[in-house]
This record gives sequence, structure tokens and C-alpha cells, in this order.
Amino acid sequence: MRRLYFACLLLLFISTVLGAEPGAGYSLTVRLDLRGAGEEAEGVNGRLRLSALDRPQDPPLEMATDGTLTPTVMLPSAGEWEICAWAKGYWSPCRRVTLTADEELVTTAVVSLWPAADLTGRLVWPDQRRGNGEAFPRWLRVQFSASDRTPEALPASESRCPVDEEGRWRCSVPAGRLDLVVRPLGYVPDYRWDVAAGAGSKIELGEMALRSGASVSGNVQVEEADFDATHCEVALIPMVAPGAGSREAERLAAVRYRGEVSRRGFFQITGVPPGTYVVEARQPGLAPGRQAPIQVWEESETVLGEPVELRPPLTLVFELRPPVDWLGRPWKVSMVPATGFTGQDVGLRPEEKPVAEDGVVSFTERGPGVYRLQVFDALGQSFYIDPAVTVQSAADTRRRVELPIVSIDGRVRIGDELLPATLYFGGRFGGFRSEIETDDEGEFVGALPKPGLWRVLVEADEPEISTQVEVDVDPGDSTHASVDVELPDTEVFGRVVDAAETPVAGVRVTLRSAGLGTGATTDSTGSFSLRGFEPGAVSLTARHRFENRELDADTLLADVAEGQVVGPLRLQLLGVETRAGRVVTTAGVPVAGAVLQVSTLHPENATFSAAARSALNGSFEVSVREGTMSLQVLASAAGHALTAVETAPTEPIVVEVPLETGLLEVSLGTVSGGANETITIFQNGLALPPPLLSSWARAHGESFDRDSGLLRIPALAPGRYQACRGAPSRLTAAAIQQGDWRRGFDLCADGFLSAGSELHLDLDSRQDSSIDDKESNK
Repeated sequence: MRRLYFACLLLLFISTVLGAEPGAGYSLTVRLDLRGAGEEAEGVNGRLRLSALDRPQDPPLEMATDGTLTPTVMLPSAGEWEICAWAKGYWSPCRRVTLTADEELVTTAVVSLWPAADLTGRLVWPDQRRGNGEAFPRWLRVQFSASDRTPEALPASESRCPVDEEGRWRCSVPAGRLDLVVRPLGYVPDYRWDVAAGAGSKIELGEMALRSGASVSGNVQVEEADFDATHCEVALIPMVAPGAGSREAERLAAVRYRGEVSRRGFFQITGVPPGTYVVEARQPGLAPGRQAPIQVWEESETVLGEPVELRPPLTLVFELRPPVDWLGRPWKVSMVPATGFTGQDVGLRPEEKPVAEDGVVSFTERGPGVYRLQVFDALGQSFYIDPAVTVQSAADTRRRVELPIVSIDGRVRIGDELLPATLYFGGRFGGFRSEIETDDEGEFVGALPKPGLWRVLVEADEPEISTQVEVDVDPGDSTHASVDVELPDTEVFGRVVDAAETPVAGVRVTLRSAGLGTGATTDSTGSFSLRGFEPGAVSLTARHRFENRELDADTLLADVAEGQVVGPLRLQLLGVETRAGRVVTTAGVPVAGAVLQVSTLHPENATFSAAARSALNGSFEVSVREGTMSLQVLASAAGHALTAVETAPTEPIVVEVPLETGLLEVSLGTVSGGANETITIFQNGLALPPPLLSSWARAHGESFDRDSGLLRIPALAPGRYQACRGAPSRLTAAAIQQGDWRRGFDLCADGFLSAGSELHLDLDSRQDSSIDDKESNK
């Protein structure tokens, strides 16, 4: 009779509340289980609540149980249901069950009951906030798991605990030895370890001061050595993107949020501003351990999913071949932790060592990580660089470095004339570089660290020339190549004046053409002349610092053909005004250490550009010219997506960088490497500077694979992308001003990059200039 009574009562309740007809619905049998051990909960008085998760608008069903009954409930709908049980002296986790759309099938759900203990405590305000009438949080969560000192299995879960007006709170947890995390909503959590909570006991945890702000918690784990909590240190460091603003980068790198490490290896760092960080752990005698990126949100705690590992240091050994440089002298090698996006390496000086006669050099006391390796000849010229030597274990500590030295000879010409000059293969500061002086007839001999495409800075005194050109060094099957450095017979000339039209001497004028740069300094009359650059659309700008004031000229665009002299051109220096801005996530969290490149458009389509870096609160200041028509801002922020935006000058400069990213892969096939070929990538119609894309890809461990012809650029903001390949020398100034970029390219492909996906653009197989709309979202 008792069983029949409960069954009838439950069916009547369902029929009344949900309008279900008796006998209709889906069958669910609920069995109560003690400690998850398969023991039926005999004699336990309590109640059950069943909630339809697929229909949150429906009221939950409730029924009583005395533990002698395994009830079968007729539920009005299939789908996902949540079952919660309450019984005096017990704690039970809610569980979910899915009912299939088969009215003949009976689903069984087991709900476990655990002997419980009561936790109590009291929230208090810090001294400086007592008596201000601020209300306590209405509830808090207590997360619990079995202590490492308990022999029995206990569930890892949480309880929701109401808080009264006096800050008192109380809730039940399963009995046993527990590790606890008390989490008041919107405040820093409090940790309690190995709390003995006996069945039926009441545990007073005492007062807990509410601390505002965000926090980070985790564990330090030592491998192959002893853990020393007394001398172990943990710190959070803002992540810094590579690029402009080195002073601000060094300031951010000096910021440390520190936390103590317990004997268990646990740490909690509180009072952390929202942002993106690297966590670093150190212990004497061990290599530092790091994790990044660590995203910190406002008024919440970030918990590291994996421990920060500390290991014994390693010795890195490099074997150079050939063992001596091209002069028969010992090589020199330098190594430094690769900066990438981890700000702790900003400003570190490389460790330099001479290489032994057998070509071997060693670096001791190194830990797992990424390093930048550079090899110099006896003249100090950089013959090799690897920006990402990755060391994960002892198996990675010995490397062989091949240096395919190529001897060269050749001549330098401008037009049909021989030109005595100094040649800087790879530029003055390139990772691979070689300085070679010609004789009075423009002839030269020297050596290069490798064959292939080289960018060469050419500097001459008569005529005065400082320009760049690209040459292809091809020794074939030998180790020698003849190379002629030929400068186009192009020239522009003009004058730099100030706001009063007075000529200004000593101003540096820069010209860009086909991705290559040329420079000159104005003479006493403010005049300048530039020669030997690639024909096509060129841009000129000037910058000068006078009496602690920055003066800049708008970028001037012009078309120059081979054999043509263009001028006179006029560049006017004007003062700039400072504009403030902020970099934030899409959730409004400030982003520190981001590099901002700002380009502006002015009347008559002249352009101006500047760079800045965001501070700890995400703010930045950038120089902007008066009369600006629009701003294009490119933000590269560690741990976020590379993002380009356009904004009106009257609007506040706010750049939102998403955390969701995608990867762009461009297939180029065989790259001829000529001076007239380049790859240009656009994000939502805005051009992304190739040098910045290159450094962005390297910082994420990617680079251009010349063998496969694949260019991979990770961590890009979702949006429409266009990649173009061809000869930008065919671009005209008018085409650039009108935004008709495709006019100068042989081939373009575009597609949409979704968050968390890959987009593949093919610039290899197509032979026409139409758009390849195929997308590959992997």
C-alpha cells in the first residue's frame, strides 16, 4: 500500500502541474546509492527534484523518498533532465540523465548520497572598508576535492552556500579530509588545505576577508630534483608583443606580480589587473619554468590547468661546419632567450662565446625554452641566425649548424655607369649580413653565408646614393657565384620646408618603392636627391626633430619610370598632435604591451604613419596630424589576434582585439625571388605590413618555407583576407589613392577566415588575375 500511495501521489502531481495524462510519458527509475558503492540507501528520508533542462520554463517536479522506495517517475518529455537529492545528514551531487524518445524504454538513474559535514564561516570587509554599508555577496561557492592525505575516494564538486546580511554562510560537503576553495562571487578565492570534516560534524572556518580584484592560482612541480618551497618564487609578467616602443616594453617587463609557494607547491597571486601574462617559477639550481599565455579576467580567478615545471639545467652544444670562417679564423656565437611574446626576456644581453678549433661551442645552465642563435665571422658579420632554437629535453641539446659559404665577385652599376660603393648584403643589421667594399671601378669580391635572394643596401659618395636592391646569388653546383648589382636609372629631387616655407637642412628623407627603401639628408638649402630605386609608384616622407619637437611631413606619392627624373617635389614639415587611445579585448579588458601602427589619410590623399605601445592599463598615445581624414590602426597583442581597424579621427581610438583567432596559409609555389615580386595581404580591405607579418609569424613559431612555398600566419582576427602576388612596381600613385590595389598584381585570392579555423589561399596554380574564392576551413 505504501508503494502504491507514493506512485499515485507522484502521477497526480505531474498530471496537475504539467497537464500530462495519467499513463502517458517517459519512464525514469531513480535509485539512491550510498557513497557510490552500490549500497541502497535504506531508511534515508529526503526529497528529489527533477528539472527539464531542455524546457527551463517548466517548473521542476518534487517528490519525497524514504530510501525504501526505488520510484519510477513518468516524465512528460524526452531530452536532458537534472536530478537532485536532499537528505538530512547527507550530501548529494546533482546528476544529469538523457531520456530517449522511446516510451517503451525505462531509464535508470543512480543518485549517490554521501555522509555530510557542515561548513560555516563569516565574510568580513578589509579594515579600510569597514562600516561603509556595502552589502556582502548573496552567495558563495565552496569547491572541494579529496586531500592527498585521505585514503578514501571522495567526489570533487562544489556546494552553493547562501550568505546572510552579517556575512555568515553555511553549507554541506561530503565528510572526509578535503581541500577547499571558498569563492565569494566577484572576490578573490580563499584556499584551505587538508580540512578534517567528520560525518555529522560542524567545521568553523572562521573569518575570511573579502579581497577585490583578479587572481591566478596553480602549482609548481619539480622534476628530477628536490622541491624547496622556501626559495621557490613565482611571478606574473605582462606579455609584450615584439615591435615598436622598446622603452614601454622594458617598463612592462619590469612589472612583477608575485606570490608565495606553499610546501605543497601551490601558489596564488592576487591583486592582478586584467590582461595577458606569462607565469614564471624559479628555484636556485634549476632552470626557470614558464607558461603563457595566461588570460586574467576582471574579478575572477584564472586556475592553471597544468603545473609549472622546474627541471635541472641543460648544456646546449652547437657544432659548426665548416669549423672556421671564410678567412680561416674562429667563428663567434651568441645566444639569448627568444623574446617572442614573453616580456621577461626584453633587454637581456646575448651571451657571446668563441668557437673552438673543432667548431664546437657550449652554453651551460640553460633550461627548456626557445633561444635565438647567431653566428659571426671574425669581422663581426652575421653569417647565420636561427630565431627559434627550441629545447624541450636533453635530446634537443646538441645541434649541427651548416654554414654554406658562397664566394662572390661582381660589379655595381647605376644605369650604364659603374659605381664605386659599399655593399651591405642583408642590410646593416640583418640576421645574415656581409659588408663588401668595391674598388674605384665598382668591382668587388667577398663571401656570403648562403646562396639565394639577398636584399642589398648600396651606399655611394659620388653621386650620393643610399638605396636598396634585391639580387639573386646562384652558385649552381659550385660554391662561387658572379653577381652584378644593377641599380635602376631613376631619380627624384626636391626640397623640404617648414610651416613658414623656409628650407630645412639636415632632414632625413625616406623613399619607399616595391617594398625597398632609399634615403638621403637635405643639404643647407633644404634640397635632396634620391637615385637608384625601383620604378613605379613611390612614397616619400620626411621626419626631423628640432628643439625637442617632433616634425613630420605627410607622405607624398609619385610615379617614376625607368630613366626618368621627377621633381622638384615639396615636403612640408608640420607639427603633430598627440591622440590617446586604448587597446581592449572584445569583453572590454585592457590589453598591455600591444604594438600599434597607425596610418592616417589627409586631404589630397597624403599619408602619415606612427607607432606606439599600450601601457599596463591598455592606454597609448600616438602622433596624428591635423586635418586627418581617417585612421587605420593595426594592433599586434600577445595572446590575442592580429587586428586591423579603421576609424574616424573624431572618434575615440579604441581597438578591440579578439581572443578567437584563425590561421592563414598562402601557397606560393616556387618563389623566383626577383626584386619586382612581393606578397601583399589584406585584412578586411586593410593592408598588413609584410615586416610586421613576418615578425608576428616568427613569434608564433612559424616562418616561410621556401621549399614547399607555404606561408603560414597564425593568430589572425576572423574576417575576409586577400593575398596578392605580382609586381607592385606597376602600381600607380592614383591607383593607391583610389584604393585600387589589385591593379598592380598578377594574381589575387581571397576568402573568409572563421574563428578557430584555417584559411588556405592558392597563389600557385592560378594563371589569371581573378579572385580565387575557394576556402579551406580546417
